[in-house]
Amino acid sequence: IGVNEIEGVFHTHSHDDHFAGLTTLMQADRRIKYFAVPMVRAAVTKKLSALLSIEERDFEHYFDIRDLVMDEWNEVNGLGVKPIFSPHPVETTIFSFRALAEGGYRSYAHFADIAALKVLEGMLVEDDSKAGLSRKLFDKVAADYVETATIKKIDIGGGMIHGDAADFATDSSEKIILAHTAQRLTDQQKRFGSGASFGTVDVLINSHRDFLGRAAHNFLHVYFPTVPANNLGALINGPILTFNPETILLKGGKPHSSIYLLLTGLVEVLDEHSDFRTQLSAGALLGEMSGLYSLPTSETYRAISFVQVLEIPCDLYIAFVRHHRLFENISRLMEGREFLSRTWLMGGVVSTSTLNAIATDMRLKQVAAGEKLNRWERSVGLIIKGRITRTLGNEVLETLEAGDFFGEEAAVFDAPPIAGLHAEIESEIYMISPKLLAGIPNVRWKLFESFERRAHMELSASQSGRCMLVWHDEYSVNIQRIDVQHRRLFATANALLEVLESDRGQAEVSSALDFLLDYAQHHFAEEEDVMRLHDYPQFAAHAQAHKLLMAQVREQETLMRTGNAPSAAELLEFLRGWIIHHVLIDDRKYAAYLNEKGVF
Repeated sequence: IGVNEIEGVFHTHSHDDHFAGLTTLMQADRRIKYFAVPMVRAAVTKKLSALLSIEERDFEHYFDIRDLVMDEWNEVNGLGVKPIFSPHPVETTIFSFRALAEGGYRSYAHFADIAALKVLEGMLVEDDSKAGLSRKLFDKVAADYVETATIKKIDIGGGMIHGDAADFATDSSEKIILAHTAQRLTDQQKRFGSGASFGTVDVLINSHRDFLGRAAHNFLHVYFPTVPANNLGALINGPILTFNPETILLKGGKPHSSIYLLLTGLVEVLDEHSDFRTQLSAGALLGEMSGLYSLPTSETYRAISFVQVLEIPCDLYIAFVRHHRLFENISRLMEGREFLSRTWLMGGVVSTSTLNAIATDMRLKQVAAGEKLNRWERSVGLIIKGRITRTLGNEVLETLEAGDFFGEEAAVFDAPPIAGLHAEIESEIYMISPKLLAGIPNVRWKLFESFERRAHMELSASQSGRCMLVWHDEYSVNIQRIDVQHRRLFATANALLEVLESDRGQAEVSSALDFLLDYAQHHFAEEEDVMRLHDYPQFAAHAQAHKLLMAQVREQETLMRTGNAPSAAELLEFLRGWIIHHVLIDDRKYAAYLNEKGVF
């Protein structure tokens, strides 16, 4: 299935083989629902933020967090979900799922990475105050293991962190699947447990609902919002076809009699006249424009995975579009969608419905040669044609051309850009709402990467290779006292860098470091006083950010005082990151609020 077809995931724990797929789920074009108990989510959040160099609080920007309650049945759209504590080296739960059917509940128990009871017995302690496992908790775990289920999948990999099939020999569940082992099942294990080859399916509750037909209706309703829902029936009446992986659905240069609405799976698109290729996921219409104009398709559509499509005859689609007068709207959306899908920012797995939403929202901006763009405009600009330069002072940081973008600061951090923007030649730009883009995890990540790269570029401007932080007027927060303190902060940081670079000895390093710490603490206190005085609504979060920043600097202090001082270049890199998160992000948020209060 395609990543955009996944509604949510249930997470047991953060071991690598149960964790690494999260970065793939972040490539979706919406936040996938994340179901776990808070302790598991906290452990996963810490690991993912360390891996990706993001803040822990950013986890919610990439996943729709749905916390579950331990040892209780949680209702999830008619599905009962019960997380059960499982002793493990990391915070872990196993899961039981149930749903009503004829005869009562049908249930599935998912016991991933459990520990064998004989391993847990070795951890028993009589004194609850000591490290180990209490008898009470052990008995609960043993009872949880053998709770009856319709189907129970058990990890029997053995060792310290995997289960033992013998613990389930008397389990009364209807079917027990013995998994997570490379060994053949023993005769004894075969007497009570089943195996499961890759791709094996067990049906707990037979479904007679038309999920694919409903999906087709929803996709078309989103695509044709002005068409009454009842009028979509003519298009949905066609057959649903299945294609195997690597099968060509439509061949470039060839005429075709049907348009396909992609319902499940992934399809690769290969342009016949260039090296361009992209992927389409559920909701895409394959061969739409060539079908509308009765032309051979200019692209080859090829199944990447198993694919299911709704077949719509071209003549029926043409009649439908004419009847509802949709040609103009389809052509406009198609033009915008085509451009977006060929950019680095929007290419990949952004679905057709999401591209349509962006294409509907974006507005065209024409810029004359030499014109200065308003860098305070809270939009992401995607260049259609022309050339835009990003400048800091008199220095050109970057030249942007067709397909490039700017304004990611507004989308990711809700902070205005630092660099100036100038049109070298006449240019056309699509201006897109940052809130719309920030809600797409796949796009948000690309914006974040670009912001980090450009922020370092801005802080590295000039200085001919010296290890120094450089102040530019564009860093100003438009509050005189705070700007003076920021410049002083730059100067104290540079004093420390100079001492390290010239290798003047530990005493001078300690003195310069103490001065930086003292001044940073003084500056943060001043900022907090101003924010408190004017009732800044995000005061608590900003004060907490100050504490985290000081903790980071004190870690560097510890390294220096224990003889493990970083090089000047390494410390510069650290201080650049420090300045990015303090001056360029957090402070620019409260500055706008204080300016509105008349504080300058």
